Amino acid sequence: MDALIKKSWHALASVRLTFVCMTNLCVCAGLGYFLIRSQVHVFKPLQDLSLISWAKTWGLAHLSVTWWFFLLLGLLALLCLNTFVCTTDRVNAIWRNRKRLPGRTSLVLRLSPHIMHYALIIILAGYLTSYIFANTVTSLILLPDRPTRVENTSITITLTGLQTQTYRGKRMAPFDGRAINATASLLFQDSQGRTKTARAGVNRPARFQGLSAHMAEFAPRSEGGMVRRKYVGLTVRQDPGIPIYYAGMALFVLGLIFYVFSITPWGERHMRGSYA
Repeated sequence: MDALIKKSWHALASVRLTFVCMTNLCVCAGLGYFLIRSQVHVFKPLQDLSLISWAKTWGLAHLSVTWWFFLLLGLLALLCLNTFVCTTDRVNAIWRNRKRLPGRTSLVLRLSPHIMHYALIIILAGYLTSYIFANTVTSLILLPDRPTRVENTSITITLTGLQTQTYRGKRMAPFDGRAINATASLLFQDSQGRTKTARAGVNRPARFQGLSAHMAEFAPRSEGGMVRRKYVGLTVRQDPGIPIYYAGMALFVLGLIFYVFSITPWGERHMRGSYA
């Protein structure tokens, strides 16, 4: 059993495997580009469905078009394993020889590129978590002062105000008096009575306990004419992957800072030692 594990580990650490994965990823992505363009309707539901839900429906029903996507996921998983094993081997080698380094600063600087490799794996894991476990409500209509529960959660959202920015000018006369931007004031509340007030704009989501609320539409759009009741349409997303890839991004930035220091004259002086 130990021999099998060592053999598998050695195979996953192969640079040849890295080359094969990267080459096939490029081929898959290239073929996928043309398949997506020819069958947009098959992949568009991915914006609203989780990966598992899409795979069980659209994905399996159109395998002649989606096969490359499943192969791409497999190649990405294999590349992540390859990166993890290669990086871990290198980190172990540096750690075993740490006593031959000039000091702790040298150790940290030598580890910096490998910190970035681990960070990339964490970021990819975060995005995969989002695709698999995210819950999206594509059309949540809010009327003023009416609490509306988000599907599959115990959280309610209430529209407490809507502020619109109206265009005034003669350069685009047809748009005179029309709303060109809007900001919604929202009140979030969970089953335990915890609340939060937040503002959501067209390009600025509001967040509460893992939920992000994105404004998709609003009314009224113009002044005068028929008086329309105020409402806001939200796309609400519950995404457990967000903290994972935020943590990966923070770790990547940390590793990048250390790496930048390592290639400066100051860093080179700290990295000199008997171990290379």
